[in-house]
Amino acid sequence: KAFRGGFSDYLSKKTLTPAELVNAIRSAVGRHIQEQTQRAEREELSRLAGRDPLTGLNARAYADSLLAELGTRAKRRGVPFGLFLVRIHGFGQLQDRLGYVLADRVLRVFANRLQRAARETDTVARHDGTTFVYIVDKDPTPETMQAIADRLPRQMVLDVTFDHVAVKLPRLLGPAVSPNHRREPA
Repeated sequence: KAFRGGFSDYLSKKTLTPAELVNAIRSAVGRHIQEQTQRAEREELSRLAGRDPLTGLNARAYADSLLAELGTRAKRRGVPFGLFLVRIHGFGQLQDRLGYVLADRVLRVFANRLQRAARETDTVARHDGTTFVYIVDKDPTPETMQAIADRLPRQMVLDVTFDHVAVKLPRLLGPAVSPNHRREPA
């Protein structure tokens, strides 16, 4: 099995005793396992850097990077972008009442609905806690922003039932368009 996995690349050209051969195989297999583990850890860190582990949405680091890029583009070329801050109001009380497990389920449902409500050209990310960002990169005209502002509350009704517990939370929307409101993202 070790030879099929490329072990022969690690063999020296001299004649080996059985003990040396066993040690060489163990050493090569150990290095191979260590390389695979390191590769898997790098891939997981890369994945986590771009995704929020709880909701599966883009993570804050990704959103911050995108907003910095869009802010620079708006500043240099005057190309606008839109931004909505979407916040679940009263989530702390829900967490106190239901506990973290059900509260996390509510966050995942909310994030899923927000992602489904977004246009394909827009980006949704979890900013922190119960605050999400909805970035409008393409066509952030006043009409588009208004249409999104009208549509999101209808599609984001958070009225769900878990284990016979009804959850109904309001959400707050805060729209902004750059460069009209700010030249650089906060």
